[in-house]
Amino acid sequence: MTFLGDKLGDVKTMGLVHECLVNIAELLGTKYIALQVIKSGTSAKAINVIKESCNCLVALIDEYGPVGMPFKEMIDFGKVAVDHKDVKVRGAAQILFKTLFQHVGEPIRNFMNDIKESTLKVIEEEFKKTTPFKAGEFEAKRKVVGAADAPGADAGKKGGKADAGIASLLDDAIPRVDVSKAFNQKMIALFKHADWKVRK
Repeated sequence: MTFLGDKLGDVKTMGLVHECLVNIAELLGTKYIALQVIKSGTSAKAINVIKESCNCLVALIDEYGPVGMPFKEMIDFGKVAVDHKDVKVRGAAQILFKTLFQHVGEPIRNFMNDIKESTLKVIEEEFKKTTPFKAGEFEAKRKVVGAADAPGADAGKKGGKADAGIASLLDDAIPRVDVSKAFNQKMIALFKHADWKVRK
């Protein structure tokens, strides 16, 4: 995978490597391949590797759909790429965000708060030109071998549970914090406090 990741940016081999990674995902799973691509793209210094890493993630989503993909990691990688000094890398990252928005819709904005305002405006312009898929509208061209019985595996089919699959994808991306210890009787009583600022 390290070899393939490095060759992803090589002009002579990137077409073959790109196709190879998308094909391997059918056997090893889209999440594994996507994480390896992100790992290569994040550690790479070569501009082409970062750019093609974005393009490869877009191809994986287009072929297999977003269910099962590492949603948060893709967004985090997209944030790094969209802030890159090279215009081609930024362009590839914008297409990645556009593709994610097309599949996920408005909830993606919850993960984009830390993108600088000028960059966010450019991404928002792409969002305005894009219509998110309705539940069951997107049809995946391929599926991972043995994924037929997996939760949300029918998300890419017409009439499938696309909304449930995407909801699960988003839910998994949200970091968890145990706040149960904070909810003692003293704190619960503050919800009935006379001062609205305290209640807030």
